[in-house]
Amino acid sequence: MSDSECKKSANLSSGGDDIEQTEGEMTNALSAAQLEKLTLEIQSLRSKNRWEDRVARYLPVATVLIAVGGLLFGIIQFQRQQGTQQEASISAQQKDRAAQELDRRSRIQNQTRIDIDQLLQFTSDQQQTISRVLFLLRDLDTLTQGSFITNDEGGVLFLSNNRRTVTNALMKLLHYDCDFLKRPKDVYFATTIFDYWKDYSEYLKQDTKELDFILFKYIRALRDLHDTNPKYFQQLQYDKQSGKYVVLSEADYNEEARFQHFGDTVIGFMKHLSLLDGSPNERESYIQDFQRSLCNADLTEQLFGMNFPYDCSNSKSTYFLRGNRADPPPQLLFPSPIRGSNETNFVTLPDLATFFVILVRLDALGRYESYKATVRSDGGQIVAKRNFLRIQNPNVLSIRLNASDFQSGGFYALAIEGIQTDGQAAVISHYPFRVKRR
Repeated sequence: MSDSECKKSANLSSGGDDIEQTEGEMTNALSAAQLEKLTLEIQSLRSKNRWEDRVARYLPVATVLIAVGGLLFGIIQFQRQQGTQQEASISAQQKDRAAQELDRRSRIQNQTRIDIDQLLQFTSDQQQTISRVLFLLRDLDTLTQGSFITNDEGGVLFLSNNRRTVTNALMKLLHYDCDFLKRPKDVYFATTIFDYWKDYSEYLKQDTKELDFILFKYIRALRDLHDTNPKYFQQLQYDKQSGKYVVLSEADYNEEARFQHFGDTVIGFMKHLSLLDGSPNERESYIQDFQRSLCNADLTEQLFGMNFPYDCSNSKSTYFLRGNRADPPPQLLFPSPIRGSNETNFVTLPDLATFFVILVRLDALGRYESYKATVRSDGGQIVAKRNFLRIQNPNVLSIRLNASDFQSGGFYALAIEGIQTDGQAAVISHYPFRVKRR
């Protein structure tokens, strides 16, 4: 074998050893990797087993918490839904109530208007009866009762205005359209309103001028009845025990229609007279007018517990002291009012005088339906008030005053007003005077 072949053979032998050595290293590395992999897998399994053990340990608790949380969430959701539904229901109910209240107010207003219109037809519709008036008043009273008033401020105002609206309409009807002289039914109509419409009385207590005019209408009706048959009404008496009127034998009995008219007028007058809350003198002046209208002192005494000296034969006042005829009362003539004049008149009264008469000359001042006299003290307080005065002598107005109302040395002012046909008062003049006693 040559040297070259020997070298070649040696190289081959050396290369085989290297391959074997490399293969061995790879095998060792693979074994080490597999071992490491196995070790990691074992560690992983051990870690997994520990976590599962922990999870398994707390799983029941977690399950309970989740279940409770789910239950609470469901309850909250249910409550929210219930609250939303309740709010929607309340809102719907409020809207429904508001719509119902609006509809009810509309119906009340419409029915009120219908009832008022029917009442206002009383004087023109001869077929309308007092029983129908009573029904309408009761219906209006029900429509404006507090049961229909809601808590909102607007509802209260609405119904309050409705009640006074009815009263204003009735007052216009009584003032301008009712005729107490020619239509006896109108007299009873006023009494029915007085009895069954409470706001009417409240209105007249506040508006004394309107009350004056209504009382004047009663007095005028009584005076007209007297003039139709003076003998009958001057002899008419009232029995307190039986509560009946008595006609004397010499009087004419054929007065049933006028007597019914008279009875209704007296009742209405007395009811309206009860509304006076002022001084006794004011009420007394109306009772004096009542006596003058009928010229019946006995009837005045029987109905009102007082009478006044008044001679119907000559329409002049007379003076009585304890029932006996005495000297005539002092009469003082005040001159015609002079524009811009402040001259003071002096009134001298005897110590025994119970009343005196002031005569006021009303030349060239026009004629009125009636006159009103008011006496005020120096401090402005009303001392006496006389309504429905008539001119008894040409251009002379007679005013009867109680002497006990005036103090010696006192300074007073007499105001005269003329009452027009529409009830409005026109100031005529003022008369200052001073009282002296002897």
